Amino acid sequence: MNALRSSLAPLRLAVALSLLLAACGDDLKPTSDDTGGSDDGGGGSGDGLVDNDADGYPAAYDCDDNNSAIYPGAVELCNEADDNCDGNVDEGLPDADADGTPDCLDAEVCDGVDNDGDGLIDEDQADTDGDGLPDCQDTETCDGIDNDGNGVVDDGFDEDGDGFTPCATDLGAWDCDDTDADRNPDAREVAGDDIDNNCDGLIDPESWGDGTVILTEVLANPGYVRDSLGEWIELYNPGAEALYLNGIELRSGGETHVILSELPIVIEAGGYAVVGASTDLRENGSAPVDYAWSSIQLDNAGDNVEVWRDGELLDSLSWDPMAGWPMLDGASYSLDPLQLDGALNDALEAWCPGSATLGRSLDLASPGEANPACPAVDRDGDGFLNDVDCDDTDIAVFPGALEVPYDGTDNDCDPGTRDDDLDGDGSPLATDCDDTNPGRAPTLPEVCDGIDNDCDTLIDSDDPDTGGSCL
Repeated sequence: MNALRSSLAPLRLAVALSLLLAACGDDLKPTSDDTGGSDDGGGGSGDGLVDNDADGYPAAYDCDDNNSAIYPGAVELCNEADDNCDGNVDEGLPDADADGTPDCLDAEVCDGVDNDGDGLIDEDQADTDGDGLPDCQDTETCDGIDNDGNGVVDDGFDEDGDGFTPCATDLGAWDCDDTDADRNPDAREVAGDDIDNNCDGLIDPESWGDGTVILTEVLANPGYVRDSLGEWIELYNPGAEALYLNGIELRSGGETHVILSELPIVIEAGGYAVVGASTDLRENGSAPVDYAWSSIQLDNAGDNVEVWRDGELLDSLSWDPMAGWPMLDGASYSLDPLQLDGALNDALEAWCPGSATLGRSLDLASPGEANPACPAVDRDGDGFLNDVDCDDTDIAVFPGALEVPYDGTDNDCDPGTRDDDLDGDGSPLATDCDDTNPGRAPTLPEVCDGIDNDCDTLIDSDDPDTGGSCL
């Protein structure tokens, strides 16, 4: 039986070939060279009829008779091969960018197209600014970053051509006025011109001299608006010259903000300036904020604020409810107006809750103006708080003090204790010719008693007031 099968195999191949030729016409007909002969080693049947890869197609019609997956009519795969023997490689496969290379073999390039067909566009491309757009698709913006990846930072944003842009966040590279080529980090500071020439944030720094500012009020917990909108601090200038807050550095809880503004932020001599979260009166609770900070948040449960200038600490304030500071909701920490000193304002007893109503917010604070007096402060250090001390600016005046005659002062804070009018006749020492005798005063009539009653130096009949009637 095996011998019979072997003898029939060539016959089956011949029959299959005949059927294939009949179906395909002349296109698959072997040439005279395909049929072989006595000199082709094919035993008279021809090598072209041999099917080396057993895919059903003899070598004469199979474009790769050593690969059973390649034959006429096979499904074209993405493999850089002519699977179906039609003379084309990887035809008919998806090619999103139409570059002639199917997606499955393509490499992703930065062109806004899914070149490799993985569902992602421009993946793994450089994105220097991290905005989700690859550099090649991005546009340059004024932010100190090379957004478009061309090797130039903030190109196209140097309006005055001085080599500096307003895009940088570092003071050493920031152009504070990109319309004036004479103002940049390399420029020389000009004294007295009210301009920050070298863009270091400081305007006329020589004007400060020994000047300083003092923290006088803090609103850490507004009641009317969110903390992030309504927080602010108040600064006071105790000096005789106006100062510029430009370049002042604020620090709080590890956060830092430098006051940078093209416009001067002025704090007049003896005046106040308010720096806070927002300058918009509608959103900050009606506070007249002169400059809005960023990166500063004040903790209600205890925090600190420091004011620095050019590496020097000007003033600081720390509040801690655990140390006796009250938890204030809708009221500021307000410095007593007679404690306007960088050392005095370090003491808890120098502060009290704000008491003035702030606009429509109804918060209790007085930003930008003198604070109301604190009711429980001993300003003169005499041991009596100002709510019982009739003069809390004079250490010699307090309840129970020794009354000093004729000093013009109510030393013991008792209006009933005689001072300048010891005899109580209504005339003080300055006009009373005898302040020990209530019968002698300029307001009294002259009588015949041998005394100058009305203090006009005339006695009895010598005084016309008696009509000369005294005997």
